[in-house]
Amino acid sequence: MDLSRRSFLKTMGIGAAGTGLGMNTSASSLDSLQGHSEKFLVKDPDHPKAASKGTERLPLSWYKKTAKRLREKVGELGVDVVVLADSWNLTYFSGCFLTKTERPCWCVFPVNNDAIYWWSPGLDNELVKSWWCTEMNYYYDYPHTIGGYFDQGKVVFPNNRISLSI
Repeated sequence: MDLSRRSFLKTMGIGAAGTGLGMNTSASSLDSLQGHSEKFLVKDPDHPKAASKGTERLPLSWYKKTAKRLREKVGELGVDVVVLADSWNLTYFSGCFLTKTERPCWCVFPVNNDAIYWWSPGLDNELVKSWWCTEMNYYYDYPHTIGGYFDQGKVVFPNNRISLSI
């Protein structure tokens, strides 16, 4: 089939106009539902209720009880400390929704103490400290930052000749 440029553009224009008409109808019907997304939920008494704002995760008490069960189980085996590195275990036992990348991160539970210690990338230090954290150590993963902590105003330059505290 041999179409001229003019025929092609004319056909495309008619198609785009037809698509736009259909979209206007559905867009206006969606406007009436704005702010009422719960209307899309299936009406089933077995389904849980929609979460309200601020309930994105379980309460801290749930995570503390779960960690306590873990400490009790491993304590029976003579273990003194639990070190978690797997993303799923970090989330399940601590409630911290840290997305682990290639940077190492560990969560430590002493068996005989209701505490949680973290070692994580500096990139995530605010996230970790914002939830359940007894103590935290963090690192920056670039060689020129050894000994430097930008969030504390301490900068170390690559040649290690100059160190500034701001």
